[in-house]
Amino acid sequence: MDKITREVFETWLKGCNWFKINEVGTRNGQQDHYLTPAGEIMIAQYDLQGELAQVVKPMPAPAQGPVMMRKPIDFRGGSQMQPGFPG
Repeated sequence: MDKITREVFETWLKGCNWFKINEVGTRNGQQDHYLTPAGEIMIAQYDLQGELAQVVKPMPAPAQGPVMMRKPIDFRGGSQMQPGFPG
């Protein structure tokens, strides 16, 4: 499969109405961030020769659930303390 050059890919992006929101140089090439018409953020990564390496969609971090509170441990008896009941 032939490599896709940056110029060819950016021409295709203009036809799809992707909006470039950021450019970042990396040690392996270039990384551009785009906003699609559907409101999605996409990242295009180019190698040092200016050819398209990959297009990725960033995944959001999973939601953090609430911390489950445990009852304190009764170190005298080794069981969990029950509120209202003496140890």
